[in-house]
Amino acid sequence: MEAMALRCAGCGANLEVDSDVDSLTCGYCKTPQEVVRRGGAIALKKVGDAIARVQRGTDKTAAELAIPRLERELAEREATRQRQLNEPARPPARRRLSNAVIWMAIGVPVLLFVMVGMSAEGHVTGFFIHAVWALWWTCIFGTILGYLFLRFVRSRDRTKAKHLRDDEINAEFEQETRKLRQQLARAREIVSEH
Repeated sequence: MEAMALRCAGCGANLEVDSDVDSLTCGYCKTPQEVVRRGGAIALKKVGDAIARVQRGTDKTAAELAIPRLERELAEREATRQRQLNEPARPPARRRLSNAVIWMAIGVPVLLFVMVGMSAEGHVTGFFIHAVWALWWTCIFGTILGYLFLRFVRSRDRTKAKHLRDDEINAEFEQETRKLRQQLARAREIVSEH
């Protein structure tokens, strides 16, 4: 077995290495090294360099595989966001106003029934019949105006609820996708470096 004189890749010390050795550790600086043979030339190279080369190759492969997955995840989250934005918003219930309109609508036929009953008994004149007539017309107009006002208020509430909900959805989407975008940018950077 013949020995070769080589220089340590870590400290530069002269080392004698047997020809059948593939790796060693420097006796002076304790640097692990591998024996590299190329085209008749023989040299020592730090094991860390070889590991770093393998790591770079592994990182590039992982990044190449991660890019389509991350792009798909971003597209899926965007589709989910769009679906959520297209759903109708639920405005707050206006129970008191709704109940008032309903009671006025119920009052119209009830008061009409009272007026018909009073007319059948011959109570066509007098304060009470005029009060019932006034109340009946009030219920009719109140029902119509209350219904229109309720529609206007609910439309405004729906718009306001949609804006609030959309802002929440967009903020949540941005928070969720920020990390994915950073990972995607890093993966593209790793692929372009190599």
